[in-house]
Order: sequence, then C-alpha cells, then structure tokens
Amino acid sequence: MMRFPRFLLTLGVVLAVAIIAARLIFALPDISDRAESMAIPASPDTEPGQLIDRAGAERAGPSGVIPLQDCNDALASRLMLADSAEATIDLQ
Repeated sequence: MMRFPRFLLTLGVVLAVAIIAARLIFALPDISDRAESMAIPASPDTEPGQLIDRAGAERAGPSGVIPLQDCNDALASRLMLADSAEATIDLQ
C-alpha cells in the first residue's frame, strides 16, 4: 500500500537530481554581449497604429498578448498584419 507513494517520492527525487545535474552540465549561454532590442512604437500616422492605439485605450491592462488557438490562427494573423502594414513590421 505504501509502495505507490514511495515510488512517487523516489521518482520526484530522481527527477530533481537529474534537472539540477543537467543545469550544472549544460549552462545557459552568456547574454552580456547581446545587442539590446526595443519594440517599435505604434505610429498614429498609419491605420494599424490607430487601431492599436484605440484598442489600448479601451483595454487598460498589463498585456497586449492575445493567445491563439492553433498554428493556423497564428499564420493567418501574421499574414493579415503583414498585408496591412504601412511602415514596418515588428512581430515576435
């Protein structure tokens, strides 16, 4: 009866040790020499920029992220944004 909880505890300890060992063996890359990047502000002179300004005024909050349901939605939204771009495209 106590075998399953003991198995879960053992599995958890083994996984924790493996994660710590992998983190020590495979260190994160040094990013101190990486160039600083900045977002291009939305221009009120373009139609997409005006839409973004209006949407931001309507929804006060910390995020401008809209989660997409699948890869087709992501591709379609990027293609529509690229098609409607008037000055530059700044997408992640």
